[in-house]
Amino acid sequence: IVDDGSCVYPEAYISLVNFSQENNSVDILVQNDEPIGGFQFTIVGASISGSSGGTAEDNGFTMSVSSSIVIGFNLSGGTIPSSDQGAILVSVSFTSASDNICLTDVTLSDPLGSALDILNLNSCD
Repeated sequence: IVDDGSCVYPEAYISLVNFSQENNSVDILVQNDEPIGGFQFTIVGASISGSSGGTAEDNGFTMSVSSSIVIGFNLSGGTIPSSDQGAILVSVSFTSASDNICLTDVTLSDPLGSALDILNLNSCD
């Protein structure tokens, strides 16, 4: 198959990796062509208790969680650099989870706040 230039590719991919009910954790993997200025997502099937680590923490992002939503931002304008190989955005801990968890309502934004075109590889749909 040859791409004649008419194909539209997402600016970022996001997925769940390293899901462990024993450790009550899951990592969020991103592969992004553009820097990320902020993010928000909902995890369905788990009761979130915290988030830490990954490229978000490495780049000075503040993270806030509710029982199902994770939000990350940097008030000083810092960004998460592009990563064509993929990188752990953040590790999420939870108090309980079903056998099947998924991501929904995912927003990754560029440094100016515009939404990136993403492909959610663990969509609830």
